[in-house]
Amino acid sequence: MTHTSVSSAARQFYLRDRVHYCETSDGVVFLDLRRGKYIGLGGTELQSIAPYLNASTDPGEASKNIESSLDYLVAQDLLTTDPSQGRDGAPPCRDVPVVAAADLFEHMAPKISIGQALRFLTACARAAFKLRFRSLGNAVATVRRRKLRRSNHGRRVPSEGELLELVSIFVKLRPLVFSDYCKCLFDSLALTEFLAANDVYADWTLGVKTQPFSAHSWVQMTGIVLNDTPERVSAFSPILIV
Repeated sequence: MTHTSVSSAARQFYLRDRVHYCETSDGVVFLDLRRGKYIGLGGTELQSIAPYLNASTDPGEASKNIESSLDYLVAQDLLTTDPSQGRDGAPPCRDVPVVAAADLFEHMAPKISIGQALRFLTACARAAFKLRFRSLGNAVATVRRRKLRRSNHGRRVPSEGELLELVSIFVKLRPLVFSDYCKCLFDSLALTEFLAANDVYADWTLGVKTQPFSAHSWVQMTGIVLNDTPERVSAFSPILIV
Protein backbone atom coordinates (compact mmCIF):
# COMPACT_ATOMS: atom_id res chain seq x y z
CA MET A 1 0.00 0.00 0.00
CA THR A 2 1.27 3.48 -0.80
CA HIS A 3 0.50 6.58 1.22
CA THR A 4 -0.02 10.02 -0.22
CA SER A 5 2.78 12.26 0.93
CA VAL A 6 1.73 15.21 3.06
CA SER A 7 3.77 18.36 2.56
CA SER A 8 5.07 19.37 5.94
CA ALA A 9 5.79 22.85 4.62
CA ALA A 10 2.12 23.36 3.68
CA ARG A 11 0.29 21.76 6.59
CA GLN A 12 0.35 21.70 10.35
CA PHE A 13 0.57 18.37 12.13
CA TYR A 14 -1.31 17.36 15.26
CA LEU A 15 -0.87 14.56 17.77
CA ARG A 16 -3.70 12.07 17.92
CA ASP A 17 -5.51 12.51 21.24
CA ARG A 18 -4.37 9.10 22.45
CA VAL A 19 -0.71 9.70 21.55
CA HIS A 20 2.11 11.18 23.63
CA TYR A 21 5.77 11.65 22.82
CA CYS A 22 9.12 12.71 24.20
CA GLU A 23 12.58 13.53 22.91
CA THR A 24 15.54 11.35 23.79
CA SER A 25 19.27 11.74 23.26
CA ASP A 26 19.04 10.11 19.86
CA GLY A 27 15.54 10.72 18.50
CA VAL A 28 11.91 10.69 19.55
CA VAL A 29 9.60 8.08 21.09
CA PHE A 30 5.82 7.98 20.76
CA LEU A 31 3.38 6.21 23.08
CA ASP A 32 0.06 5.10 21.60
CA LEU A 33 -2.26 4.54 24.56
CA ARG A 34 -4.90 2.76 22.49
CA ARG A 35 -2.46 0.16 21.26
CA GLY A 36 -0.34 0.19 24.40
CA LYS A 37 2.81 0.44 22.25
CA TYR A 38 5.90 2.59 21.99
CA ILE A 39 7.20 3.66 18.57
CA GLY A 40 10.69 5.12 18.27
CA LEU A 41 12.38 7.06 15.48
CA GLY A 42 16.14 7.55 15.55
CA GLY A 43 18.14 10.58 14.47
CA THR A 44 19.08 13.67 16.46
CA GLU A 45 17.55 15.83 13.72
CA LEU A 46 14.14 14.52 14.74
CA GLN A 47 14.51 16.28 18.09
CA SER A 48 13.39 19.40 16.20
CA ILE A 49 10.03 17.82 15.44
CA ALA A 50 8.21 19.78 18.18
CA PRO A 51 7.64 22.97 16.12
CA TYR A 52 5.68 20.96 13.55
CA LEU A 53 3.25 19.92 16.29
CA ASN A 54 2.55 23.45 17.52
CA ALA A 55 0.12 25.56 15.52
CA SER A 56 1.48 28.80 17.03
CA THR A 57 4.93 28.33 15.51
CA ASP A 58 6.24 28.44 11.95
CA PRO A 59 8.97 25.82 11.69
CA GLY A 60 9.67 26.61 8.06
CA GLU A 61 10.30 24.04 5.38
CA ALA A 62 11.19 20.61 6.71
CA SER A 63 14.26 18.67 5.70
CA LYS A 64 13.64 15.52 3.69
CA ASN A 65 14.42 13.40 6.75
CA ILE A 66 11.88 15.17 8.96
CA GLU A 67 9.30 15.31 6.17
CA SER A 68 9.65 11.58 5.57
CA SER A 69 9.32 10.90 9.30
CA LEU A 70 6.22 13.09 9.59
CA ASP A 71 4.64 11.29 6.63
CA TYR A 72 5.44 7.96 8.29
CA LEU A 73 3.84 9.07 11.56
CA VAL A 74 0.70 10.16 9.71
CA ALA A 75 0.60 6.76 7.98
CA GLN A 76 0.94 5.07 11.39
CA ASP A 77 -2.03 7.15 12.65
CA LEU A 78 0.07 8.80 15.34
CA LEU A 79 -0.20 12.24 13.75
CA THR A 80 -2.92 13.87 11.71
CA THR A 81 -3.27 17.03 9.63
CA ASP A 82 -6.90 17.47 10.76
CA PRO A 83 -7.09 19.76 13.83
CA SER A 84 -10.48 18.29 14.78
CA GLN A 85 -8.86 14.86 15.12
CA GLY A 86 -5.80 15.86 17.13
CA ARG A 87 -4.14 18.45 19.34
CA ASP A 88 -1.03 20.57 19.59
CA GLY A 89 1.73 18.53 21.13
CA ALA A 90 4.71 19.16 23.36
CA PRO A 91 6.80 16.76 25.47
CA PRO A 92 5.99 16.77 29.20
CA CYS A 93 7.82 19.33 31.30
CA ARG A 94 10.35 17.46 33.37
CA ASP A 95 10.21 17.97 37.14
CA VAL A 96 13.19 16.02 38.37
CA PRO A 97 12.66 14.67 41.91
CA VAL A 98 15.49 15.37 44.30
CA VAL A 99 14.89 12.80 47.03
CA ALA A 100 13.42 9.32 47.46
CA ALA A 101 10.54 8.85 49.86
CA ALA A 102 12.21 5.70 51.19
CA ASP A 103 15.12 7.78 52.46
CA LEU A 104 12.75 10.04 54.38
CA PHE A 105 10.55 7.41 56.04
CA GLU A 106 13.36 4.94 56.67
CA HIS A 107 12.86 5.04 60.42
CA MET A 108 9.08 5.47 60.44
CA ALA A 109 6.90 2.76 61.95
CA PRO A 110 3.43 3.54 60.62
CA LYS A 111 0.36 2.21 62.36
CA ILE A 112 -1.75 0.40 59.79
CA SER A 113 -5.47 0.55 60.48
CA ILE A 114 -8.00 -1.88 59.06
CA GLY A 115 -9.28 0.97 56.92
CA GLN A 116 -5.87 1.58 55.36
CA ALA A 117 -5.35 -2.12 54.76
CA LEU A 118 -8.68 -2.28 52.95
CA ARG A 119 -7.79 0.80 50.89
CA PHE A 120 -4.51 -0.86 49.94
CA LEU A 121 -6.19 -4.09 48.83
CA THR A 122 -8.83 -2.16 46.90
CA ALA A 123 -6.16 -0.07 45.18
CA CYS A 124 -4.27 -3.21 44.12
CA ALA A 125 -7.46 -4.85 42.86
CA ARG A 126 -8.40 -1.77 40.84
CA ALA A 127 -4.94 -1.50 39.33
CA ALA A 128 -4.87 -5.19 38.41
CA PHE A 129 -8.34 -5.02 36.84
CA LYS A 130 -7.53 -1.95 34.75
CA LEU A 131 -4.24 -3.31 33.43
CA ARG A 132 -5.51 -6.83 32.77
CA PHE A 133 -9.06 -6.29 31.50
CA ARG A 134 -9.02 -2.70 30.26
CA SER A 135 -6.12 -0.86 28.66
CA LEU A 136 -3.37 1.53 29.60
CA GLY A 137 -5.36 4.28 27.90
CA ASN A 138 -8.41 3.52 30.03
CA ALA A 139 -6.32 3.58 33.21
CA VAL A 140 -4.75 6.91 32.25
CA ALA A 141 -8.15 8.42 31.40
CA THR A 142 -9.64 7.29 34.71
CA VAL A 143 -6.78 8.72 36.78
CA ARG A 144 -6.81 11.96 34.79
CA ARG A 145 -10.58 12.49 35.18
CA ARG A 146 -10.45 11.83 38.90
CA LYS A 147 -7.54 14.22 39.38
CA LEU A 148 -9.33 16.91 37.36
CA ARG A 149 -12.55 16.52 39.35
CA ARG A 150 -10.62 16.95 42.59
CA SER A 151 -8.73 19.99 41.32
CA ASN A 152 -12.01 21.63 40.33
CA HIS A 153 -13.00 21.52 43.99
CA GLY A 154 -9.63 22.75 45.23
CA ARG A 155 -6.72 20.35 45.19
CA ARG A 156 -5.48 19.47 48.67
CA VAL A 157 -1.72 19.39 49.15
CA PRO A 158 -0.76 17.01 51.96
CA SER A 159 1.99 17.76 54.41
CA GLU A 160 5.25 15.95 53.81
CA GLY A 161 4.66 13.92 56.98
CA GLU A 162 1.22 12.77 55.82
CA LEU A 163 2.53 11.88 52.36
CA LEU A 164 5.44 9.88 53.75
CA GLU A 165 3.22 8.03 56.22
CA LEU A 166 0.88 6.95 53.42
CA VAL A 167 3.74 5.80 51.21
CA SER A 168 5.32 3.92 54.10
CA ILE A 169 2.03 2.12 54.74
CA PHE A 170 1.86 1.15 51.06
CA VAL A 171 5.47 -0.08 51.08
CA LYS A 172 4.96 -2.07 54.26
CA LEU A 173 1.89 -3.83 52.86
CA ARG A 174 3.26 -4.29 49.35
CA PRO A 175 5.25 -7.54 49.92
CA LEU A 176 2.01 -9.25 50.94
CA VAL A 177 0.67 -8.83 47.41
CA PHE A 178 3.48 -8.36 44.89
CA SER A 179 7.14 -7.54 44.27
CA ASP A 180 7.87 -3.88 43.54
CA TYR A 181 10.86 -4.64 41.34
CA CYS A 182 8.94 -6.82 38.86
CA LYS A 183 5.93 -4.67 38.08
CA CYS A 184 6.74 -0.96 38.02
CA LEU A 185 3.57 -0.11 36.05
CA PHE A 186 1.30 -2.02 38.41
CA ASP A 187 3.16 -0.72 41.47
CA SER A 188 2.81 2.89 40.31
CA LEU A 189 -0.87 2.60 39.39
CA ALA A 190 -1.67 0.80 42.66
CA LEU A 191 0.17 3.50 44.64
CA THR A 192 -1.68 6.20 42.70
CA GLU A 193 -4.99 4.52 43.52
CA PHE A 194 -4.07 4.13 47.19
CA LEU A 195 -3.07 7.77 47.55
CA ALA A 196 -6.26 8.92 45.78
CA ALA A 197 -8.29 6.85 48.23
CA ASN A 198 -6.68 9.05 50.90
CA ASP A 199 -7.43 12.25 48.95
CA VAL A 200 -3.83 12.66 47.80
CA TYR A 201 -3.17 13.14 44.08
CA ALA A 202 0.42 12.60 42.99
CA ASP A 203 1.93 12.54 39.49
CA TRP A 204 1.89 9.11 37.86
CA THR A 205 4.76 9.19 35.37
CA LEU A 206 5.79 7.02 32.43
CA GLY A 207 9.27 7.44 30.98
CA VAL A 208 11.53 5.88 28.37
CA LYS A 209 15.19 5.61 27.52
CA THR A 210 17.04 4.23 24.50
CA GLN A 211 20.16 2.20 23.72
CA PRO A 212 18.79 -0.17 24.77
CA PHE A 213 15.14 0.78 24.83
CA SER A 214 13.45 0.57 28.21
CA ALA A 215 10.20 1.90 29.63
CA HIS A 216 9.59 2.66 33.29
CA SER A 217 6.88 4.02 35.56
CA TRP A 218 7.01 5.83 38.89
CA VAL A 219 5.05 8.23 41.11
CA GLN A 220 6.30 11.55 42.37
CA MET A 221 5.04 14.62 44.23
CA THR A 222 6.57 17.90 45.39
CA GLY A 223 10.09 16.88 44.44
CA ILE A 224 9.88 13.44 46.06
CA VAL A 225 9.90 10.21 44.05
CA LEU A 226 7.59 7.96 46.01
CA ASN A 227 8.41 4.47 44.75
CA ASP A 228 11.88 4.73 43.24
CA THR A 229 15.07 6.79 43.47
CA PRO A 230 16.00 10.08 41.76
CA GLU A 231 19.13 8.43 40.35
CA ARG A 232 17.15 5.75 38.57
CA VAL A 233 14.28 7.85 37.20
CA SER A 234 16.63 10.60 35.98
CA ALA A 235 17.83 8.15 33.31
CA PHE A 236 14.35 8.19 31.74
CA SER A 237 12.71 10.92 29.67
CA PRO A 238 9.08 11.40 30.81
CA ILE A 239 6.65 10.65 28.00
CA LEU A 240 3.42 10.96 30.02
CA ILE A 241 2.60 12.55 33.35
CA VAL A 242 -0.91 12.02 34.72
